[in-house]
Amino acid sequence: PVVYQAERLGLDVTYWTDVTFSEHPDLLGRHKALLTLGHDETWTLQERNGVIAARADGVNVIYFGASPVLRHARLQASPMGPNREEVDYRDPTADPIYATDPGNATGNTWAEPPANSPPSEVVGDTYQGYGLNDPMVVSDATAWPFAGSGAPQGAQLKGVEAGDYDAYDTSQPSPPNVEILSHSPVEPDVGHIMDADMTYYTWQNGGGGVLATGTIGWIPAMGACKG
Repeated sequence: PVVYQAERLGLDVTYWTDVTFSEHPDLLGRHKALLTLGHDETWTLQERNGVIAARADGVNVIYFGASPVLRHARLQASPMGPNREEVDYRDPTADPIYATDPGNATGNTWAEPPANSPPSEVVGDTYQGYGLNDPMVVSDATAWPFAGSGAPQGAQLKGVEAGDYDAYDTSQPSPPNVEILSHSPVEPDVGHIMDADMTYYTWQNGGGGVLATGTIGWIPAMGACKG
């Protein structure tokens, strides 16, 4: 639905694979915004550093799905060519490069060793769990994502909190001045904090704005996902 809407509106968009982004993260600086779609959980160091640099230069970022930048991966060569195989060892000591290049060795999540870099530092909110089918509750109806929607304060958007979810977690490091645009009580199959949050912040000193919907259900709620 995001792609159909962008094309219908005639927006000037460029489509990247994760491999392209990982190989050329500096190209993000030529664009106004990065839109990551769906369940965009697995990121390389090059992608993460690319977003951090672009954010500082005023590039905006929208995470349309929950649990973005959760898993730490790297690329390596395969019989198909360079950077064609994605590596993600959930146990970092099992990664063959752990002893020689621990900074690039993969781990279970970005928040855990050897990376020690929680996703909340760039996303604003934090992965909490999965198994939702709950309404999104609007907690700031004046926020720009709700402009023109007619949604009043406290509106419940049925079924938008679905699948994985994120929340603003005060125990995790996060950028300054994170705004909570929706704050929704949820009943997950597996979860930690029992609320799902959509967050937004503007990076300091003229940086880009970063919106995180905090749910896998945002894109399906826009319209039918056509094959």
